[in-house]
Amino acid sequence: MLEKCGHGVALSNALSEAKEVADATTTDDHNHDGVIHYLEQYLLDY
Repeated sequence: MLEKCGHGVALSNALSEAKEVADATTTDDHNHDGVIHYLEQYLLDY
């Protein structure tokens, strides 16, 4: 799924297999708002 979506992002606590195929990996996990932190930075850079 990470490979097919166009831009796959794995959270910092993802399995190593997911991190290997993801286009990006967050510095935060799901308990520390990793998704929102990634989106904020991604949208600012876009």
